[in-house]
Amino acid sequence: TVTCDGIWMDYTNVNSRCTRNLVVDSGRNGIFIEASQVPNLVDHNIVWNCRGVGFLNGDCDELIIAHNLVGASGGGVSIYTAGGRIVNGREVTNKRNATLNNIFLDNASLRGNLDPESASDYNVFVGENAKANIEGLRKVGWEANSAVADITATLDAKTLVMTWSGRGGVPSVSRLGGCDRDYLDAKRPGAAVVPGPFAEGPGRKRTLDLLAPSPWLREQVEAGE
Repeated sequence: TVTCDGIWMDYTNVNSRCTRNLVVDSGRNGIFIEASQVPNLVDHNIVWNCRGVGFLNGDCDELIIAHNLVGASGGGVSIYTAGGRIVNGREVTNKRNATLNNIFLDNASLRGNLDPESASDYNVFVGENAKANIEGLRKVGWEANSAVADITATLDAKTLVMTWSGRGGVPSVSRLGGCDRDYLDAKRPGAAVVPGPFAEGPGRKRTLDLLAPSPWLREQVEAGE
């Protein structure tokens, strides 16, 4: 997508799940979730090289953004509230949201409305500004258990094959309910898992076909369609 968000979940989503999507080279944001007041889950997505942020939370309550990877984009997550907007008979707010178990690689910091009823934690930050990002967010009570990691990742925008590796590993996190399979449809066994969209954390160098879950789509890419 060149001039719009990769995925736009328009307003009043109810108990919806946005999972295992790949968004590359968006001219705006990767995934935009708008004006939804009950729990929704955005998990195991990969957003790469977007001019905007990976995930834009606009006027949402109780939104969970978990086990995603955002790389080489304008930011990881942005949260905002448009004051005075009425949805479902009440003014919108932006409360009780959670950003958990994600990997943010070479992006600008998280930004926006840092609501005290919301949480952002157990995330992994990678890149030149990673330490500063965590330290700044800890001053407002976020990212207490988040970590900086040494991860290298590249994504070929034509073949949609990712190569990644890491040194030193990443800390284990608690698996969220319902998040029992990763981006590649591999099982996530046990209660302790690694952050990000893959069941196996960054360590040995791996080459990952990000279209492997969809053989039909892989055929279209190879055919140039």
